[in-house]
Amino acid sequence: MAKKSGRTKASAKISVKQQSRRNRPVAVGGVLVRCRDCLQELYYNPSNDSEGLECIFCGHRSVRPSEDFLSQASIYKSLESRNAKMAVIPAILAAVLFMLFIYFTGSKEVVLEEDALRLYGPLGGSIIFFVLALILGVKYENNRWEAFF
Repeated sequence: MAKKSGRTKASAKISVKQQSRRNRPVAVGGVLVRCRDCLQELYYNPSNDSEGLECIFCGHRSVRPSEDFLSQASIYKSLESRNAKMAVIPAILAAVLFMLFIYFTGSKEVVLEEDALRLYGPLGGSIIFFVLALILGVKYENNRWEAFF
């Protein structure tokens, strides 16, 4: 009598689904690449069956990128977009807090001695968020990733 394996049909289906996820193309949406000769940005679609890349502006040709390169490109582009969002959010908060400070200074109800925290709290917060936005903006610019062909 043959020994049964511990796998059921449901677990076999799950493993097939997991394997199909691994075999999917990594950059489904494509990758922005830049030509070395004319520095124009081009959109490369990996599902295209062409032998290589060709710049439509200057005619420069290159070989087709490997799957490893496409997976690396998608990882770096997602990190780049996350860093951009992290730099924009503190900048928006700094602008809102500074507008709140301007509103409080223009109102006649604020007396400097009694409401100093209500007046200078938004100013201090806007300065802190502005400095944070500058730091994260520099981090974003230093970690930008461009692919040349």
